[in-house]
Amino acid sequence: MNARGFAMTEVLVALVVLGMALTGGLGLALEGFATTLEARRAQQAAALAADLAGRFASLPGMDWTSLPGAAPCAPGCSPEQLAALELGRWREQLAATLPRATGTLESTAAGVLLLRLEWTETGGMPRRLEMGMLP
Repeated sequence: MNARGFAMTEVLVALVVLGMALTGGLGLALEGFATTLEARRAQQAAALAADLAGRFASLPGMDWTSLPGAAPCAPGCSPEQLAALELGRWREQLAATLPRATGTLESTAAGVLLLRLEWTETGGMPRRLEMGMLP
């Protein structure tokens, strides 16, 4: 084999090794982006739960699990109507923030409201956040 053919073989092997390294690096970068996005969505879910807890605190004594549907009301809204409006606005924010998200509230025997947030990640993986709150 002459020197010219040997140099060409070295270049081809170097290109194959470089291609494999770049492919591995790209795979790691994509996995890192996906993990960062999942963490961001989990943080957003926690922020939404904290926001709802703040809404609970602003209207104490409400039964948040049996509110009427959210409807606009005149300046003399009842507390139930205000709570329904707040819950409706929160649900809109939930739908705009997390993909295919649902938020359910249920009362426990201990008088705690259980908030369950569920959403689906980009890869189809379901995620859930549960949080108990005192109304």
